[in-house]
This record gives sequence, structure tokens and C-alpha cells, in this order.
Amino acid sequence: MNLLFWTGSKSQELTQAVRANLESEFKVGPESLAKLSSLEKNGKFAGRKVRFIRIFDPALISNSDGSKLKYQDFQETEDREALRFEGHIELNGPIYLADRRPKVANGLTQDSD
Repeated sequence: MNLLFWTGSKSQELTQAVRANLESEFKVGPESLAKLSSLEKNGKFAGRKVRFIRIFDPALISNSDGSKLKYQDFQETEDREALRFEGHIELNGPIYLADRRPKVANGLTQDSD
């Protein structure tokens, strides 16, 4: 399997591997996937080189279309509410994501299809 690793931290469409992970691991449907974008950056996790990833809904970004966001913009801003998943991608392929979608009263996530 060939994975693409970008050098920049510019907003981009989800890769096929990330889409497949979200579908299988978190049961995110095609309509919800089509709305999402991602930001990535190089880093280290447990001493290994990885790509850190944040997956967000650009429609929930204040004062922006999401295309000018940087990875660190989700740290402490009101735009953190647009964040749906975050984690890392190992250079040899495995993808590890945490669900950051808002929870609703019945324990389901707001974006469940």
C-alpha cells in the first residue's frame, strides 16, 4: 500500500486510507466523510516518525473556509469545536485516531450517519 505524506500543513481532502479507517472504525458514512478535511504535520510519537492528523468540518470554522488553517490553530481556539478526529499515521501504514465529535444525550455522536 502506498501512502502519501505531505510536507505542508495545509488543509486537504481525506486520503483513501483515512476515509476507510473512519468508515470501519467509527462508522462515518459517505455523506459525512464528504464534508471533512484534514490537516497534517510531521512529528514523533513514542520515538517513531509519524504524521499527526486533525480531521475537521470546514463548515464549522469561524471567519474562514478552512483552507487557510494550520495544524496548531485547533489548540485553544473556538475553532476546536470543528475538530472531529485527531491522531497519527505511522509511516508503515497504521492509522490511530481519537473521536472528538460532540456527544449527545443518548451517548451517540452528533455526526453519526
